[in-house]
Amino acid sequence: MRIRWTPAAAADLQGISDYLKEHHPHDRQPTMRKLCETIRSLRQAPYLGRPGAEEGTREILFPPALCRRLPG
Repeated sequence: MRIRWTPAAAADLQGISDYLKEHHPHDRQPTMRKLCETIRSLRQAPYLGRPGAEEGTREILFPPALCRRLPG
């Protein structure tokens, strides 16, 4: 499977990284690592997660502990 980043998705990931860098620097590296590892895992498990809102996409939910401090 090929993982393709939309400009909006790449901007969202950058926004998460920037937010964590400013507000929770100790959480930034492990959180970004977990996000990227999970996304990369789609290559081996393309049906991981649930069907996305757009046809042909997938959504991966992260446990609240990982996202507890993220904006939104």
